[in-house]
Amino acid sequence: MLLNPKMQDGQLVVTVEGPRLDHKVAGEFQSAMEKIIATGATDIRLDLSRVEFMDAAGLGCVVKLNKLIGRAGTLELTGVTGKVDKVMRLTRMNRVFTIRDSTVGAV
Repeated sequence: MLLNPKMQDGQLVVTVEGPRLDHKVAGEFQSAMEKIIATGATDIRLDLSRVEFMDAAGLGCVVKLNKLIGRAGTLELTGVTGKVDKVMRLTRMNRVFTIRDSTVGAV
C-alpha cells in the first residue's frame, strides 16, 4: 500500500495509490495514516481516485481515521467513484463524510 502525501492549497492531500483498499492492506493503510496524523496533520483530503475496490475492512479504517482526527480537524474524501462510491452509498457513509469530486477546490 503506497500513500502519496503532498500539500495542496494549504491542506494535506494523501493519494492512495493501490487499486484495492481491502482486508489485505487495511492494517498497513491504517498504520501509515496514523503516522501521518501523528505528525500533526489534522485537515486531510484522502484521494481515493486510484482505488477501484473497497471492502468493509477498508471502510472501517477510513471511519477509524475520521474518529482519530475527531473535532481537531477534518477528513474529506475525493475521487470516490465506481465500486467505492457504491460502498459509501450502501453504508450511508456518504452522509458522514464530506465527499468531493476531485482534489481541486476541495476545501
